Amino acid sequence: GVVRRQRQMCIRDSKCFCTNTGPGIDSLVLGFFRGPSGLDCALVPSSSPGFYLAHHYRFAGWEGLPNHALVLQDCTVSGDHLVAEDLGGESFERWCDCSRLLVSATAAGMIRACTDEAVRYCGEREQFGKRLEEQQFLRFRLADLSLSAELVHTGLHLAAARLDEGVPCHGEICMLKLFATSRLEEAASSAMEMAGGYGYTVDSGLSSLYRDAKGLQLLWGTREMMRLEIARSLGVRE
Repeated sequence: GVVRRQRQMCIRDSKCFCTNTGPGIDSLVLGFFRGPSGLDCALVPSSSPGFYLAHHYRFAGWEGLPNHALVLQDCTVSGDHLVAEDLGGESFERWCDCSRLLVSATAAGMIRACTDEAVRYCGEREQFGKRLEEQQFLRFRLADLSLSAELVHTGLHLAAARLDEGVPCHGEICMLKLFATSRLEEAASSAMEMAGGYGYTVDSGLSSLYRDAKGLQLLWGTREMMRLEIARSLGVRE
């Protein structure tokens, strides 16, 4: 929560996963806090009194992405670090929509990377005197990868256009995030299998894409959370 004083704020809160935080990083944390009459958004410099980094998380993927638990214990920051106050549900929803659209765009690029890597490998690798790309069942898999990439790419442009035009599209963006990250996991798994044992090695970019795909599914809302949001957009009562 946030306690406002004259020209400054006192924040008491904690957060499990804070990206791009850690020793040697002179950073600002952008956070949402429960204010006196609503939701507030503020920038909290890492040099602020009461700013404490707790546990350092090491993920299965996303190497090089520093992430820590954060504790703000009577953390005092200047009032000019307040970005917005008393945010309504629609304002916060739009913030989440923009972030989920970015996740979907990342998923689209990763599906394309899986496709390109699988096509390259199947074109180079020979087995029993034939290139893998000559095997019909692998051609079907490559076609499915390309289909996923194209569908997510098209949906991404449509959702971004609606968001730019100010058209309500919260439900559609939640659908896109759910669809894009689910198809990414399937694409990464399929591409890794096509490369066989090599695809499962740490030297293969496909194994890295597979690990990162699972992480992307969790970012800005799990699949279950997306389904709840979609149901709400349909008017389903809780």
